[in-house]
Amino acid sequence: MRQLVSYMFTSLDGFIADPDGGLDWAPVDDELMRFANEYFAAAEGIVFGRNVYQGFVDYWDHLDPADPAVTGLEIEFAGIFRGMTRVVVSRTLEQVDRNA
Repeated sequence: MRQLVSYMFTSLDGFIADPDGGLDWAPVDDELMRFANEYFAAAEGIVFGRNVYQGFVDYWDHLDPADPAVTGLEIEFAGIFRGMTRVVVSRTLEQVDRNA
């Protein structure tokens, strides 16, 4: 039997993004990226709402590993993310990528 595990960023007021959709309140440092790489490497798939799905795909699927500003940990996560099955829960999303 498979497990469903919840992993969510949320601020103390219960929101994930600020009113403009930004995630700047959540500092993404090497420690967090190492944790995310280990955590998501062990998962077969990921469940998203529409907004977070679109943000992840826009960023991680298009990350340029040749960009000198991109870290090795980010390149590792992008590879993990690109190989994951993505389940999107949305009533308004009309199109998904090949992994969803």
